[in-house]
Amino acid sequence: MLNQSTPLDQGPIIFGLQIKTLIPPMVGSFFGVILAFAVNYAYQSHINHKDKIKYKNIIRSEIELCIAALEQDRVQLLPVDRWASAVNSGALSLFEVEVELESLSEDS
Repeated sequence: MLNQSTPLDQGPIIFGLQIKTLIPPMVGSFFGVILAFAVNYAYQSHINHKDKIKYKNIIRSEIELCIAALEQDRVQLLPVDRWASAVNSGALSLFEVEVELESLSEDS
């Protein structure tokens, strides 16, 4: 009986598993998951920052194009003026004038 070596420091046993063999894998898994969340958060922050810079550059270039258009000598900002001019000149109408006059003269 003296030849059998049994480890004296096995530690407590829970559900048939020794605590010394159960805790290190749990701790490693826990910190691995936390590390994965931290890496994912850092990556998403980096991507969001790059998108923000890209959108700022797009807006800046659009503003520069608008400023360049406004710095021209002749700027027509309202295309409504052309539309009103076409309607008032008679170049744009819903009905032909001759047909309307004929229908009016027949009614009277």
